[in-house]
Amino acid sequence: MPKRKKPPQDSGNEQVVEPQPSLPSSSALDLHRTPALARFIEAVRQAVGAALDLADAAADAVTKSLRKT
Repeated sequence: MPKRKKPPQDSGNEQVVEPQPSLPSSSALDLHRTPALARFIEAVRQAVGAALDLADAAADAVTKSLRKT
């Protein structure tokens, strides 16, 4: 079994080390495709919303015409 490293001793000097930015990984490069997918999903959402509005207007027209008779 490998020996465990001892934790660093508290010297009284507490320094905050901020992580340095690294080169983008391949998964980070895939994020550039996200806006196109988001635009597509938004377009589908708007198309479905428009279809539902049209169906609601048609159902309202049918309901009103049935009440007249």
